[in-house]
Amino acid sequence: MNNAVVKAFAVLVLVAAVSCKKHGTGSRGLQANKADTTGIVGQWAWVRSNFLFNVLTPQLSDAHKELNFTSTGVVYIRHNDSTGQYPSPYIAVPPMSHLSLLSGDVTDTVLYHFGDEPVGCPGPAEDLNATFMALVIKDWINQFKISNDTLYLVTPPCLIQPDSVVYVRVKGGKF
Repeated sequence: MNNAVVKAFAVLVLVAAVSCKKHGTGSRGLQANKADTTGIVGQWAWVRSNFLFNVLTPQLSDAHKELNFTSTGVVYIRHNDSTGQYPSPYIAVPPMSHLSLLSGDVTDTVLYHFGDEPVGCPGPAEDLNATFMALVIKDWINQFKISNDTLYLVTPPCLIQPDSVVYVRVKGGKF
């Protein structure tokens, strides 16, 4: 086998192993840290999506998306892109998906919850039940981080090049 291919595979395995961080141990293996989820309640406006080396913003696409998380587990997703049949926080990023715009805004009402999700890239045998704290919007599983007024959503861990989407908190706006 080509030596360069073997080295590339070894690097890929190493990156996947490093990206599966240990958060704490429990009876089922490594468990997710419990995040303070109350900070997500409120309105958020989409500012950027990344996929591989593609970046999409409202200014570049004419698309917009707003999320309004309620304290009752409902999120309202107002958007003008064609993701309506699969309500999600993501904006399609070419070339993987073709972004198409609607003639006007629509609002989808879906449920969200938080929970432990399997990591999907176990290393040693004791890590087989490792989990991460996830934000699940309908059926879309996301790693999430809230930092100040910014909400970061990333597809589950251990993907070579995950896609991500960034929202900022809407202050004093009306949904």
